[in-house]
Amino acid sequence: MPDTFLLPNITLIKLRLSLTALEPIYLPPFSGSAFRGGFGAALRRCCCITHKTVCQECMLKTSCIYASIFETAQNHVTVDGYRLSDYPRPFIIEPPFIKSNHYKTGDAIECNLILMGKAIDYLPFFIYAFSELGKRGIGSSRGRYKIKEITDIPDNEREIFNGNTDQIINSPTRFSLRDLTTGDITGAELSITFKTPVRIKRENRFTKSLDFHLLIQNLLRRISLLSMVCEDTSWSIDYRMMIKEASEEVRLKDSGLYWYDWQSYSGRQKSKMNLGGLLGTIVYEGGIKNFLPLLKAGECLHIGKACTFGLGKYTLSYP
Repeated sequence: MPDTFLLPNITLIKLRLSLTALEPIYLPPFSGSAFRGGFGAALRRCCCITHKTVCQECMLKTSCIYASIFETAQNHVTVDGYRLSDYPRPFIIEPPFIKSNHYKTGDAIECNLILMGKAIDYLPFFIYAFSELGKRGIGSSRGRYKIKEITDIPDNEREIFNGNTDQIINSPTRFSLRDLTTGDITGAELSITFKTPVRIKRENRFTKSLDFHLLIQNLLRRISLLSMVCEDTSWSIDYRMMIKEASEEVRLKDSGLYWYDWQSYSGRQKSKMNLGGLLGTIVYEGGIKNFLPLLKAGECLHIGKACTFGLGKYTLSYP
């Protein structure tokens, strides 16, 4: 593999939503599922005009904002490549990553929102949907909240939306996946700490171990698909060579990963879902430097299943 390679030019914005609880709110341990489900329902109410039960049966599926953002499918992808029925969504909700999510009236709640590619142009719809979700309530208590403000994370918390006036007052800072710095690595070790459960499949089963080449394989796939969804471009890179090098040049040194089981209720499926995954820290050693752009991209984009509501978030450190 060459010493350097270009990540696809995916455009992103990253915002912080500052909310105020108007009454007690009870959220699940990893509350992104509650935010994602409530946001999706609110977005559908404000965008859907045909009221079809299934988006794929709707004649407006290719032009509907809700369908393209929340039910992203093959008809929303214009470039050749994978032929899938389901694609990664062009947004990520990063909720408060704490295991006790009981908020009293007046408490502050913060979560991050990452939008990619075409979804950036729909920012007003995202804000409106989150505002409507606050009016209807969230969590098992259906506790209501109000958006206090939305700030721009890359530009030192510059205010983008003011909740008192309900006005967008500034444009968010756009950056590219290519702008993510790789950082300096002087040694041959890398630690990855998973902050939320990571769900990665090997041979159609969720793995309870994580070889480096499996990590790289999943990052390559996620970034490739997001390039198609967000920018209508294919990422030209030698996947087999990168996976081969990841398998041969980087070794597992130590693993403190453990399996964490939890459940979330799906309003669409009307049932509980088991969403267990790996948490903890894993250490790799070997020829890591060439893979840093991918790994830094993954810090922003997450990895594995259910990234949309915040699973698969990790941080890197260099011992």
